[in-house]
Amino acid sequence: MIYSNNLGCLQKKHQNIFSVIKAEDFSWDMGKASVLDTRNGGKTVVYNNTYLNSRYNPQVEAEKYMEEVKDMREKAILTLFGLANGDFLRTALEYTNKEVYIVVYEPSVDIFMTAINNVDMTDILSEDRVCLVVEGINEQLYEVVMGRVVQKYNKSTNKHLILPKYAELFGEAYEGFARKTEEVYERLNISTNTVVDFGKKVCKNDFMNLQYLPGCRSGMDLVGAFPEEVPAIVVSAGPSLAKNKHLLTEVKGKALIVVVDTAIPHVMELGIKPDMIITVDPGKPINHFKDKGLSDVPFIIDMDSNYEVLEYVKPENMIVGSAESGFWIDMFNKAGSSIVGIEIGGSVATAAIANLIHWGLKRIILIGQDLTFTGGVTHIGLEKQEFDFSTGNYAYVPGIEGEQLITRKDYLTYIRWIENMAYRFSGIEFIDATEGGALIANTKVMTFREAIDAYCTKEIDVAAMIEKAPRLFVGEEKSIITKSLQEMRLNIRNMKKQMSQASLEAHRGSVLLSRGDYNVKELKRINAYMQKMDDIILASNERSIFERIMPEAEIEFESDMYETETDDIKESIRMYNKLEKYYGAISKSCPKIIELIDQALEQLED
Repeated sequence: MIYSNNLGCLQKKHQNIFSVIKAEDFSWDMGKASVLDTRNGGKTVVYNNTYLNSRYNPQVEAEKYMEEVKDMREKAILTLFGLANGDFLRTALEYTNKEVYIVVYEPSVDIFMTAINNVDMTDILSEDRVCLVVEGINEQLYEVVMGRVVQKYNKSTNKHLILPKYAELFGEAYEGFARKTEEVYERLNISTNTVVDFGKKVCKNDFMNLQYLPGCRSGMDLVGAFPEEVPAIVVSAGPSLAKNKHLLTEVKGKALIVVVDTAIPHVMELGIKPDMIITVDPGKPINHFKDKGLSDVPFIIDMDSNYEVLEYVKPENMIVGSAESGFWIDMFNKAGSSIVGIEIGGSVATAAIANLIHWGLKRIILIGQDLTFTGGVTHIGLEKQEFDFSTGNYAYVPGIEGEQLITRKDYLTYIRWIENMAYRFSGIEFIDATEGGALIANTKVMTFREAIDAYCTKEIDVAAMIEKAPRLFVGEEKSIITKSLQEMRLNIRNMKKQMSQASLEAHRGSVLLSRGDYNVKELKRINAYMQKMDDIILASNERSIFERIMPEAEIEFESDMYETETDDIKESIRMYNKLEKYYGAISKSCPKIIELIDQALEQLED
């Protein structure tokens, strides 16, 4: 009965675990762990003769151990290495704020199966704010979920605990768990630093790229455009591309060939044109686009792509793969289409993969996707050099041949992204035909020759499939862009006044409280005004533009949002000061945005 009830909860809330343990080939060692009654009538799990819970009163033990989670802030993440009998998790749920999300990582299938067979866990297995990961069943889920829930606003308030006895019993597994956790924070830091480094450039791209929308296509209109049997090949510029790029001449017309911008010269020299080129880097150098005839090739871009590249190439067939700005989304809707933001993973190759997944391709073949420092180089065509270890920007990863290879930390984030996407989209076959570089989990390793012989066997007309998608913003629809910009200019002018006033109001609130003047009526008025301003910001199409043009202020505002003071007055002063800076930064950025709007309108009129 206990097992049946627990199983029912797993089926409802943890389907990825349920499907594995119900499979015919699933097995576990029933002799490794056991559950015994404790003196107070509770349960304790025993593993390899080691008690994972108190044999006297496991509930009191859990209460003492979880004391430190009582002060966890709203929106924080708690990870627990170990599940044992469930008492630690149960207590954590009781002690923490209802906005705290808990991720449990159990390193032993045998402990987990013993527990759910003998201990009633229906209450904790039914909790919406719990993610359960079991090594050997769904361990890949840990990085997927953590990558989603760990954000800049909670990274300093999260807590990571290891249950008693688990370190000595599962030292190697814990090292892997800790490494995965560290990598999640590394990825967040890289992403945050990228936003700061490129924010203003990205913002300019968002406006300058509007001139290329007339005649473009939306990636949304390519969803389902390619039959499932059509293989897609993502050509990256890793050093191993030299081994097998010549085989691309055989697959032209038998697969959808998507070439990342850095690899363009190495493909064009073969005398074939890619079916698509993708460029999403906001600062991608022009020198990758010198080959003749590129304007005839469909270009996949997003709103952040370097406008100078498009200005240089002038592609006649442009596909906007994704956009996160409400401004762009609204324009595409008005044009009778749509556009969405998709998770592109941080590199041009991962962006290519993301678009192919979004469009519904079921077989994605990767070549040139080394993502390591192979043979003294990171990219095809570069001169051999020594890796600079002094920066600390490196890690070791297993290679396809089983060797340990050096990779950069940003490359490691791309490896993990591909692995996680391949895990999440299990219905898609990811084939690594790179023939070198990092071993990417959840992909099928083959030579490119083998992949061609197995999957690239039928003639297809990729151009005809693309042509079925409508061109947008042509004729009278072009006015959608100019009218939208004019409306934005008016909105921004209004917001400048409102945010300037909001900054003054926040300053007044801080001064009142600092002086001990608790004028409740006045403070309520100030708070109501700022709430109104927050609602305006959150509802505006310009929200993402502010995030880009003032990234430092945005990050500073969010970074310690939930690190609250224990004293209510001090906390109110802290928030008033944060809001004063934030509203002030928005107000100061408005003239810069208006300048970009005017530049975009001028380009559209030419």
